[in-house]
Amino acid sequence: MAGIGFVLRTVLRKQGLFSILKVALIGTIIVAGPWLLSIFGIFLIGKFAGNAVAESRGLFMALIIYSYAFSLAVFGGFHYVFTRQVADAIYENRKNEAGAVLVVFSAFVAVSAALISGTALFLIDLSGIAWPLIFRLSGIILFVSINLMWLLMIFISLLKRFLLIFFIYLSGMAVSFGLVFLLGKIFLSAGAVLGFAAGQLLIVILLGAVSLKEYKPCRPSVKKFLHYMVRFKFLLFSGIFYYWGMWIDKIVFWIIRGDQVNNTFFRVFEVYDIPVYIANLTMIPGLIFFMVVNETNFFVRLREFLNTIHTGILKRIQDNKKKLARQAGIGIRDQSLFQGIFTAAFILLARELTRYVFNTAVNLTVFRILTGAVFFHLMFLTLMVFLFYLQQYKKTFAAALVFFLVNSVGSVLTALSGINELCGLGYLAGGFTGSIAAVLFLVSSVRNYDKTVFIMACRG
Repeated sequence: MAGIGFVLRTVLRKQGLFSILKVALIGTIIVAGPWLLSIFGIFLIGKFAGNAVAESRGLFMALIIYSYAFSLAVFGGFHYVFTRQVADAIYENRKNEAGAVLVVFSAFVAVSAALISGTALFLIDLSGIAWPLIFRLSGIILFVSINLMWLLMIFISLLKRFLLIFFIYLSGMAVSFGLVFLLGKIFLSAGAVLGFAAGQLLIVILLGAVSLKEYKPCRPSVKKFLHYMVRFKFLLFSGIFYYWGMWIDKIVFWIIRGDQVNNTFFRVFEVYDIPVYIANLTMIPGLIFFMVVNETNFFVRLREFLNTIHTGILKRIQDNKKKLARQAGIGIRDQSLFQGIFTAAFILLARELTRYVFNTAVNLTVFRILTGAVFFHLMFLTLMVFLFYLQQYKKTFAAALVFFLVNSVGSVLTALSGINELCGLGYLAGGFTGSIAAVLFLVSSVRNYDKTVFIMACRG
């Protein structure tokens, strides 16, 4: 993402209000475009196509929410290894191999997602649904499409065709909305799911076509795929526990406090579900700042240090290591200050934000706790990325494990208490302790990074 940051900085150098607005728009498209469009699309479906899902609105919405949640919880770790393998291929100027990596991972994810969702959906009692087979097959298509979409969104960032990505996603969501309305009239809830899945599948097809046109794949190598999985197992585990840490509080509340949907295993807990989705939107300004400023600055210092360590004298190596450490500290400080301003504003304006912007009534105490939790979540993510740049995958895994465990235990305790106003404290505690662990790991990693690079070079 540092490469994208350099592109956006070039735009900013032109100065003027238009340049700032352009960077803000492009940054929003990159870090949250699909996310915002998905939320907006689901909101429109719920508001204007209610008759199409009247047979079982709760089941329709639960299927979509669970599909997005478990697409990350199950396959999120593979995204990290995928990114690493593609990055290696691009760095070595092997564009055809990068395309082949996309093909291999897509095949693996598609088959695995179909098996998982197929098993789950065929175990659900859909006796209350008029077209159960269509519902199940559509649910499989939806889950597979969402999982492929995550991979393609990572890959297509290489092209830096941000507006094209946005319009592809916008077109797919428009198709989803239209087909939910049309097919829902014919096949009721099953038609609504089929319509929504068709729009998501269209996004996958278009993004895939654009990606493979630019990066024509050579012969895919399953052996190399397995090699990366083994070699970067701690990178894989980092992703797995990060995404589980990100979702475990929602899952805990669904299980302990949630309401069952149509006698299925789907459960929802609106006291928590609604404010947590709104609170997560408050992360967007910080994500844009991180991409345009923070990550790019850290990358520049890291590159200077790595260039020096091969040819420079000891004093210059030590000076550049100090600059790298200083930049990490500045990055953490600036990130916390920047996001902190927005977090404080959202907490103070919580009542107006939820009532007039999102037109919904939520528990304000829960929303404010979650907004604070999102702040620490973003800080933890910032620190994780810094550790990734330093290739400290074991330490990143350990920090992600702390995030997951603390959030799990805290969420179980608050859920069992039965007090709504405590919801979100587990997520808040997980983000805070995960960030502390990541800071400590980052400090020790930067302090000894010259020795680490030397050891890695000796190992080849």
